[in-house]
Amino acid sequence: MTKRMRLWTSDRHSEYWDSKEEADRRANAHKYGEYTAADLDRIWPALGDDQRALLEYLLLSGRRSVVALYEDPLCNALVDAKMLQIPAGVGTLLMQNLETTFKIPRAVWEEMNLRKAELLSGDGSDAAPDPDDRLRELSEKIGAHIRPHIRR
Repeated sequence: MTKRMRLWTSDRHSEYWDSKEEADRRANAHKYGEYTAADLDRIWPALGDDQRALLEYLLLSGRRSVVALYEDPLCNALVDAKMLQIPAGVGTLLMQNLETTFKIPRAVWEEMNLRKAELLSGDGSDAAPDPDDRLRELSEKIGAHIRPHIRR
């Protein structure tokens, strides 16, 4: 009688869990925008004026998310650039109005806040504009793309 060869060995068990943990780590890095945050120096200069204006608006207003039309070209261009995401499960809540939530990934948000002065000083001027004036200016520029924020 021949002895059966075991298919599930302790080595295979270890390899399986190592590869699963690595896959989970990569999935979370993508979900939280870690790859995008690490590549911000390359991505930021490649963004268009309106794209940077929307991100600056969110940064100055302290908001990580915005509600806009699901097919809004500005927001979708930022999704393509990995600077915005549509959070899982949110789409169906607002689809009656053809709107959804677009959110800056957590790692990108944290990196943008750390480098706020550097990212927002791209116009070459030395004098920082009044934040409220700048928010009004940005709101006028991108207002057609997003649902107005209601302050309570």
